[in-house]
Amino acid sequence: TPLYSSAASDVYKRQALLTLGKWRLRLIMERHPVSGVLIRKLLAEPHDMLATITLGNTLAHGTLIAAAWMIGIQADDWGKGLAPAVLAAALLLFCEVVPKTLAVRRPELWAPWVARPVLWFMWLSTPIRRVAQWINDKLLCLMPKIMSPLPSLSEEEYQELLELACQQGTLALSEKEIILNQSLTYHG
Repeated sequence: TPLYSSAASDVYKRQALLTLGKWRLRLIMERHPVSGVLIRKLLAEPHDMLATITLGNTLAHGTLIAAAWMIGIQADDWGKGLAPAVLAAALLLFCEVVPKTLAVRRPELWAPWVARPVLWFMWLSTPIRRVAQWINDKLLCLMPKIMSPLPSLSEEEYQELLELACQQGTLALSEKEIILNQSLTYHG
């Protein structure tokens, strides 16, 4: 159960922090000044914040899957298939769907609650993330030079792509607004 809590909490953290716009952040700064400062610190380093939350989510899910696998090995034939299936359903429902829904609907409620743990885990996981980034950089150096990175998009091109995705039905209007608000938070 602490692992379910951890996995669900990581989803809350990611969604709550990434769906805040400037207006909601101002509300948090007024209501919870200390949490507001912590959230600003997190949003000032979005790559580190996202890497930290993703690392926590991966560790929690991996541990849950390993536990289900161990239970399945020790169970009879009928239980071997049931434990992973129940775990998959529980992970999907309680660690992904429900937390994301709650966090997206009320990010100003959840963001102050998760800011301190995310900053703490970000500090704690810094050596692991730096080693992983170093390994990633070395692996990317092995890639052929033909595969050069794409040039970055201008703000206008980015908004045009979002509009196109919205028109084609790939992106809902509410999702487009969330992305645009987040883009303004990072760049504004």
